[in-house]
Amino acid sequence: MRENTLPSIARALELGAAGVELDVHCSSDGVVVVHHDAELMVGDRRVPIAGTGWKELEQAALSVGFSMPRLEEVLILVDGRVTVHVEVKASGIEDRLLAVLSGWPDTPVHSFDHRIIQTIRLREPSRPVGVLLSSYLVDTVGAVRAADANTLWMHWSMIDRELVDDAHSRDIEIVAWTVNDTEVALMLARYGVDALCTDDCPSIATAVAKRST
Repeated sequence: MRENTLPSIARALELGAAGVELDVHCSSDGVVVVHHDAELMVGDRRVPIAGTGWKELEQAALSVGFSMPRLEEVLILVDGRVTVHVEVKASGIEDRLLAVLSGWPDTPVHSFDHRIIQTIRLREPSRPVGVLLSSYLVDTVGAVRAADANTLWMHWSMIDRELVDDAHSRDIEIVAWTVNDTEVALMLARYGVDALCTDDCPSIATAVAKRST
């Protein structure tokens, strides 16, 4: 099932996911859309999301067999049943994003671009924000604090117990991504990570639940 679509998100809810994570960009006419890449491939043609209007994007997605949702559609579908974690993939869309999220003040936002997170924190101090990393810095937790974030989304291979303890000592949560191996999930659970981001909800949830019993 294709990621970042309404059917995949609905399926995650059916499987008991405690939250869903998605990626957003913005069309040329200001529509915040849910899609991983900055471009949409239509055959050999690359359709840049930022340079294309919503209606054309919608039709282009349908032409290759899927529906590209607007962020608002996902939030309505989920309807507060679980947390929707929004990863911002494009800079300069903060105003449009926060306009969409105005009705969902507790929806967390995270990004690899820590400047985006700083901007969102300044504009909405109460909104939960996080930063993404895929490398172990000399002062990883310091980088999170520099962005004034309260969550670190770290690639699972870069997480150890020392990092988890350091983060928790400074009131920072750690989300490990993307964990599809049960042994890795159990290792991270022993370290004390706060959440696991996975493509395999049933297997990972079952493995962690068994460890807890």
